[in-house]
Amino acid sequence: TQFFKTSLNGIDLSNSNIDQIAVSLEDIKGAKINQMQAIDLMYLLGVKVVE
Repeated sequence: TQFFKTSLNGIDLSNSNIDQIAVSLEDIKGAKINQMQAIDLMYLLGVKVVE
C-alpha cells in the first residue's frame, strides 16, 4: 500500500496490517503504531536494531 503525500497524523494503525507499506517519514509522523510495527518502520530513520 502506498501513502505518498498523505498525512497519517493521528490515524491509529496499531491494529492494521502495514506489511510492505510505502510511506515517507513525513507522512507517517504522528500516526499511532504498535511495537512490532515500529520495528518494521525503523528503515525510515535509517537505523538498524542489533542484538
